Amino acid sequence: MTGTRSCSVDGCDRDHYAHGLCMTHYQRQRRHGSPEIVHRRGRKPRAEQEARR
Repeated sequence: MTGTRSCSVDGCDRDHYAHGLCMTHYQRQRRHGSPEIVHRRGRKPRAEQEARR
């Protein structure tokens, strides 16, 4: 066996953590059901807030 395993998500070269995923993608998988989903926290951009008025 050569080297360590890496994350199975395309374009990610982080080290394997669990179930073929790195820590970041594993946590996304657990939280959202997919390692590809990204949810930004915090307030919406100002332009989007003003458009709602």
